[in-house]
Amino acid sequence: MATRVASGKTIAILGSRLPEMMGGSADLNPSTHTNREGAGNFEPENWGGHNMHFGIREHAWAPS
Repeated sequence: MATRVASGKTIAILGSRLPEMMGGSADLNPSTHTNREGAGNFEPENWGGHNMHFGIREHAWAPS
C-alpha cells in the first residue's frame, strides 16, 4: 500500500473519531487522499466543514 493511501485511510479513521479534526491540501486532494469524505469544505458559507483548500501554490510562482 502506498504511503499516501495509508495516510488517507488513517485520516478517515481519525476523522470519524475526532469530529473537531480538520485537514486539507492545496490542489492535490485526489492524489494525496487528504479529503475527508462527507465532512464538507470549510468556507465562508460553511464554517462547519472540515476540509480546507489552501489554493494552488503554483499561482504564487507566476511572474509579476
